[in-house]
Amino acid sequence: MKKTFLFFLTTVGLFCSECTRKDITIPKPVVSKVDYDQVSIELMQDLAPQIVGTWTLQKVLVKHNPRLYTRTYVKLTGDSTFLNLAKLTIQPAAVPRSIPRDLRRGEYDGTLEYGGKTYPVQFDLRADFSWLVNRKGPQGIFLFQYRFPNGSHIVEPEEAFLKDLGLIDDNFSLEISAGKPAMVWHGFNRGVERIDLVKQ
Repeated sequence: MKKTFLFFLTTVGLFCSECTRKDITIPKPVVSKVDYDQVSIELMQDLAPQIVGTWTLQKVLVKHNPRLYTRTYVKLTGDSTFLNLAKLTIQPAAVPRSIPRDLRRGEYDGTLEYGGKTYPVQFDLRADFSWLVNRKGPQGIFLFQYRFPNGSHIVEPEEAFLKDLGLIDDNFSLEISAGKPAMVWHGFNRGVERIDLVKQ
């Protein structure tokens, strides 16, 4: 009986020590989690003072692709570069476009001056996921649009030209370097390939 009891205790002891040893020798994997929402909020806060201001669209590169869409007001026969095309004034949106306001995006209103006319514009900047992961390349993406009051209005030739060119109603990526009065937009799909903007 004693021998059986001692054998039982020894077996249990070895079993328990084996369990304990496994817990100690096998470390639990450490997973670093990135709070993308918080990083997006911080990015928008950092970019806001750099984006707000008056900009000259110093160089607008437009790719000629007749199959992409029909241009009625812009007659291009090849790739084109427009110098000092327009002046863009950007300010934070006075009225939030989301309730409660989504701090993960930057909401901006502004005006676009072209051909002696001034048009209201808007865009909502969202963090580019590849930048959140790698901290390289464009910081954000957005859709650039007119912001006319509700109701109908007569479309002016200058207004139609900017839209036909692909500057309005296209998605862009935005890249800006801290401390430099310059910003670059890359168009996604309507003909405008790149816009170099210089802060006034």
